[in-house]
Amino acid sequence: MKRGTVGHPKTAHLKQLLQIKTYEATGILECMWHYTATYAPAGDIGKWEDSAIADALGWPAQECARLMHALRISRWVDAHDVHRLVVHDWYDHCEDAVHMALARKTQYFVDGRMPKLTKFNDKEKAIIRELYAKTPYILTDMRTECAQNAQECAEKRTALALPSPPIAIANSLDPPIVPHSGDGECSATASRKRTPKRNGTLTQEQQAWFDEFWSRYPRKKDKGAALKAWAKLHVDAETWAAMLATFEWQIPEMQRKDISYVKYPATYLNARGWESEPDKNTFAKSAGVFVDPNDSEIPF
Repeated sequence: MKRGTVGHPKTAHLKQLLQIKTYEATGILECMWHYTATYAPAGDIGKWEDSAIADALGWPAQECARLMHALRISRWVDAHDVHRLVVHDWYDHCEDAVHMALARKTQYFVDGRMPKLTKFNDKEKAIIRELYAKTPYILTDMRTECAQNAQECAEKRTALALPSPPIAIANSLDPPIVPHSGDGECSATASRKRTPKRNGTLTQEQQAWFDEFWSRYPRKKDKGAALKAWAKLHVDAETWAAMLATFEWQIPEMQRKDISYVKYPATYLNARGWESEPDKNTFAKSAGVFVDPNDSEIPF
């Protein structure tokens, strides 16, 4: 979270509109930014239905209209003619990992700006700039009739009998996110409920999780093998939450090692590496605390 968010006038306005506490307002904003970074990295959060956004932010889906109205009025989210809703000043305030993830896919932010390349080395910058030179920004009209609550979405699915198809690995190692089907079906709810029927097929949500895993994991080798290993795991929300919790201490531990000693991503996934337990010094090292190897306790 950006410094100053807790006491920002916009946060106070959001609290007033929703009649909530400071910690609840900051929690909603933090969840929104995490959700955007993972599922709408360009900032176009409006490609997801309001009820799906509300659910991700821990807000009752049946009151999603009230939440989204408050976020717009307090200017944390802006209305957009094409993308419906975009996160306010996302390009300027999102973390470096979002810029890097978009750059690796040669994608632009919703305002047409190219991601920052500050975290890449000179050779990578040259390659990425060359790719962008061949991929001009094209504003795609994504305006579709999106149901404003889960009930409407369910009714449309039933009436039209058009479930959202899962993403097949065979088609691409890095397929684009498809926000809605052409007839107005809200694919967010449908894809979230689908599970893979066979190895080699991912739901849209599982693909987004894999992209996030790949962006975080320090050693980027054999992406195809890693994707196959990921598909075999049939990752669900609970497993993904466990991975994220483990990454908090595991990724810094990997980054302190010589990269040659870090497992390949596929090896890590096949061995279910996120289920490993940290040794007693791990958290102290992450916090920068010196630990005497002869001590039996970690000082906090």
